[in-house]
Amino acid sequence: MQRIFSTGHETSTHHTPATDESAVVDNVPSTPDPPRPVGEGTANATMVFLARNSDLDGVLSSMAHVEERFNRRFGYPWVFLNEVEFTEEFKERVSNATASHVTFGLIPHEHWFQPDWIDEERARQGREKMKAQNMIYADSVPYRNMCRFNSGFFFKHPLLQPYKYYWRVEPGISYTCDVDYDPFDYMRDNNKLYGFTISFTEWEPTIPTLWKTVKVEDFMQVYPQHISENNAMRYLSDDEGQTYNLCHCPSLE
Repeated sequence: MQRIFSTGHETSTHHTPATDESAVVDNVPSTPDPPRPVGEGTANATMVFLARNSDLDGVLSSMAHVEERFNRRFGYPWVFLNEVEFTEEFKERVSNATASHVTFGLIPHEHWFQPDWIDEERARQGREKMKAQNMIYADSVPYRNMCRFNSGFFFKHPLLQPYKYYWRVEPGISYTCDVDYDPFDYMRDNNKLYGFTISFTEWEPTIPTLWKTVKVEDFMQVYPQHISENNAMRYLSDDEGQTYNLCHCPSLE
């Protein structure tokens, strides 16, 4: 059992929390609970929002959609994370946008910014090269920080430790119909670990070394013991893993 201890950065909470202290965020599949009728927020889950203070209008718009289309019936809590402290205006207006428990947290510096051992000059040259090729977000350091955090550190944040499932929400998204079932219940009861709302073709110039690094040179060859027999290779490759078919599946948001 993992306990939550102070990490030295300040957090703020509004409303009364209702979390399961015996649950932790991890990447180890567990035996799901027996199926139960879909009802009000029965899963150990939270909505997660990475946002800046300047995103407030987009945040409130997204929350209005999610609450109206889904969460007002299920009451899952919200966790907001930022690399700087949220303003009091942000916290007050966001807290007033939902009846659910809301928590605000500060991202540790080392989880957001690249480490000191990175060759910044080489990184800068790489960004400039991509900018010259008109690649999206080519020279944006904040975008890379965001991707780095979402890819490897968000689940380590103390505010996420009580939860097993999360639903990622971004500023300015919208839902055009009701979500009349609980995706968290479905994932738990069917032993699912990942869900997404859309899939599209990746822009290949943005990932020149991804497949060979993952498939050939590094992870799958070096750590075959970690590759599940029931994996999604046929979904991502049309030739049994020799090449990547560029299928991109964003996280559930």
